[in-house]
Amino acid sequence: MRSRSAVIFGRLIPAGFLVALLVVIRLLLAGHRTAEYRIRGRVLFGMQPVSEGTVHLEHMKTGRSCSAELDPQGRFWIRLSAGRYRVAVTPPVGLAGTFDTTVIGESYLQVENIPELYWSPETSGFTLDVPGRSLDVVLLMKAQSLIDPAGKMVPNIIQLP
Repeated sequence: MRSRSAVIFGRLIPAGFLVALLVVIRLLLAGHRTAEYRIRGRVLFGMQPVSEGTVHLEHMKTGRSCSAELDPQGRFWIRLSAGRYRVAVTPPVGLAGTFDTTVIGESYLQVENIPELYWSPETSGFTLDVPGRSLDVVLLMKAQSLIDPAGKMVPNIIQLP
């Protein structure tokens, strides 16, 4: 009976060894998952909850992005790995013929309580630091962003204790 094998880099390697090696690699990689932390938040405009829309978060180092829908009280829940995130808040996506504005291929309903400034992570001024623990946060949107004397946007995210 002939055993199966493969030639790798000019060497004959038994197939059983290759299978065992792949199993070990898979087990090692499966155990190397990034820890995620619960983020519970609320989005307010003029101190009133934003009842419709989506919060988008983009990890500034990895580029990984995720999103969470707002509930009628302006609340959202999401799990994130540690790091710094850019944040945007978008209105509900409109159906064909009902939208007012198109940004980045999406057609959003024009709503008064989510100014267009907040629709993109590049312009929202929101950043969120996830320090390796669960957080409660409030995103405060204003009709206009506030600029400090140095020309930087004043942060609008409050991390609650």
